[in-house]
Amino acid sequence: MKLVDLAENTKLQIEVSFKGSKLFYETQVKLTAHEGVFIAPIRQDDKMIDFNAGNLMINVTADIDGTQPILWRECTIKAVKYKKEVFHMITSKRGGLQVNRRGRFRIDMGYTGTARVGFNKGTLNVVVHDISGSGFSFTTEKNLEDLNEEVHIVFIDTDNDTRFNLIGKLVRKQEWNNNRFLYGCKFQNINKMVEYYIAKKQREIISLNSINKKNIIELRDEK
Repeated sequence: MKLVDLAENTKLQIEVSFKGSKLFYETQVKLTAHEGVFIAPIRQDDKMIDFNAGNLMINVTADIDGTQPILWRECTIKAVKYKKEVFHMITSKRGGLQVNRRGRFRIDMGYTGTARVGFNKGTLNVVVHDISGSGFSFTTEKNLEDLNEEVHIVFIDTDNDTRFNLIGKLVRKQEWNNNRFLYGCKFQNINKMVEYYIAKKQREIISLNSINKKNIIELRDEK
């Protein structure tokens, strides 16, 4: 499937990778033309982002009702002016491939903290493995027997002094390295505070330049 075959209003997820770090954006198709997809300008600090700055790897995933998501790798995003309106235009030399449906965006953590599993039990020393708007995971030496228990976890992002006090349900367990176990926990509802934190953290990881107006490409209808 080609990007230009996508319907208007199709939801897109853009993944920007740079030196092992990733930044994510959610948007939707405004229109298609010139073998590309046009989306509303993606901005940071009210300035249109220049995705041509630096050695970036850009992948785009489309969520299409009734099918698995379609992924386009190694995409290009340019700032363009088309029919007197400014867009970001996405193109790809590759066709799209179906992929397994992904969960919400996660970021790796590595901070130490404490967790209480169930009621009337002591606390555990844990290392927070990752976090997303739908849940979190941690490792510990303790071999917990029962899933579906409530987990109350407390930890601090020491990089920017952000304290977390979260509650989730234990839903997954697997053996980890160094005689530890990895446990996955799910929030009852999507945690908007965590999603805001993730977005802010990602902006700190990758600093993209704003586009210079003179570098916006003007496109005209093909004859």
